[in-house]
Amino acid sequence: MDIFFEVEIAVPMSQIALLLILNSVFLLLRRIELGLLTNYIFALYWGYLYAHDHLIRLVGNRESFLMIYLGVGVGILGVALLLFLFKKE
Repeated sequence: MDIFFEVEIAVPMSQIALLLILNSVFLLLRRIELGLLTNYIFALYWGYLYAHDHLIRLVGNRESFLMIYLGVGVGILGVALLLFLFKKE
């Protein structure tokens, strides 16, 4: 739990504005699933971009960490997309 108190994130305002605009559009169009996926993609990007130095110190090898991080992230995104495509209303 110390990682939450040790990492300082300075996200560019343009990225926050893009996230806010995309989520607002998806919510206005009642596409809540797309809003959730957008939040997930931004969190995955920001998590890697701003915490990767600390995480690499924990796991060691940079290439294997990147492959595992992106593999798990894309896997979760793929499962979510499949579930959203085949959901019953």
